[in-house]
Amino acid sequence: MLPTKVRHIEASCAIMLWMAYFPLMFYVHNDALNLFILVSVVGLMIHAYTMRPYCTEFDDDEEEAMMEMSLSTDAAQTPPMDKDSLEAWKLVGLLTILICTVGSIISFSMGGGDVLHSWLTIKKSGCSVAELANLQNDYARFHCSDGFVDLNQQRSLMTKGGILVKTYTAYRIAPVYLQNQPSKTDLPVAWVVSKNRKLTEKPCGDDGLCGIFASKYGAASDQASYKALKTVARDEVIKAGASDKFDQDSIPAVVLTSLVDPEGKASYFYVGIMFYCIVLFGLCNTQTQWLREPASKLDSDRICGVNRPGYDQLNDDNARGAAEE
Repeated sequence: MLPTKVRHIEASCAIMLWMAYFPLMFYVHNDALNLFILVSVVGLMIHAYTMRPYCTEFDDDEEEAMMEMSLSTDAAQTPPMDKDSLEAWKLVGLLTILICTVGSIISFSMGGGDVLHSWLTIKKSGCSVAELANLQNDYARFHCSDGFVDLNQQRSLMTKGGILVKTYTAYRIAPVYLQNQPSKTDLPVAWVVSKNRKLTEKPCGDDGLCGIFASKYGAASDQASYKALKTVARDEVIKAGASDKFDQDSIPAVVLTSLVDPEGKASYFYVGIMFYCIVLFGLCNTQTQWLREPASKLDSDRICGVNRPGYDQLNDDNARGAAEE
């Protein structure tokens, strides 16, 4: 039988896992790791909560003796908070931590982590879309002063995935030209791609084109879909009158989006970071409260299941003597 003081170790492990989640989310970006941290933090906190000393029940004699001690003139005159109300608030706090833990990980997994990653990458400003092929190796974001997206040559691809539940993903692609009115023989300087979003001509207004390079964004399945779309888009450009002597993979694929709110997912980051701070504060506060709680009968009477005779929970002298041993 484990001593109930193990709850302090479990709470500490939950705090360390939660503190490690933020940098791991940024550098590793793995859904399986996110699920492991979620299950571990929730499991540790629930198990630690069930080992708290207030869960130990007192028999009738102990309750009567404690009532006499609380009514004696020698005892402190400050009335303790109603136990039921106190424990109810502690339970509400635990449930809040668990709900915010799930909410934070879901928010970051739905795009909040990608937003943070995009904000921290290097941006190239004042460039031309003709330079994108040379910029993609050194930069992750760009804001060019020119460029035109020809949505008339837009093409799409639908993929099916999922194991238990079938899911469908829509990918789109369109060519980017240097001039606003390209001729039929002009070759594109980049591809605009999107996943489950409609393509837009000017996500940054009239100041040119801005966005992120698709090669630094998205999973391997996304890159495979983009590669297939490039072949389809190349055939469409050739049909329009362009030369067939160009490699569709030699020009970069970009995702046009606002750099302040990448793909409209900044709200996921704000919600995720709010929940993250609530959970971190709640875990630290819970651990502090548990450290201040008096030892339970299981902690005082037993050490790893070995009885310690002569201990009386209602006798302060015996309790201090047991603590000194």
